[in-house]
Order: sequence, then C-alpha cells, then structure tokens
Amino acid sequence: MIKGRGRPKSDRNTKTVTLRLEPRDWELFRQKAKALGMSRSQLVQRLARGEIRIDSAILTEELLLGESSANCLMKMMS
Repeated sequence: MIKGRGRPKSDRNTKTVTLRLEPRDWELFRQKAKALGMSRSQLVQRLARGEIRIDSAILTEELLLGESSANCLMKMMS
C-alpha cells in the first residue's frame, strides 16, 4: 500500500484560501488564536460567522488613523 503525502483529506466541505499579512500581523493573529485556545482556522471561521463581533466604529476609526486591519482586529479581540 502506498501512503499519500501531505495532510489527510478532511470529511468536511471546506475551501482552502490564501491570506497575505505582514509577518508581525500574522504573528499577532497566531498569538490571539492560541490565547483563545483555538486554531487559526477556527478563529477565521468564528469571525466569519459573527460569533466573534467586530465593532465597525472602532475598526473605521483605527483604519483612518493608519492602523493595519490586522492590528485593529487584535486590539478589538483583546
């Protein structure tokens, strides 16, 4: 029997996506997921489902002040 390479196929119907962040923003995101006790994928899923709320007023204000969206996200989730 020949073993396959890479990660085993998931039974769940999921989509693989690419996300580009600056290294420090990626590290902040990784740390936040770890602090919340979830994987990075779980954090993205919960954000997408609205299970973790993002306050748009804070996000808008931070973006206008020149903060990166990832930094805004990390501040809101702290």
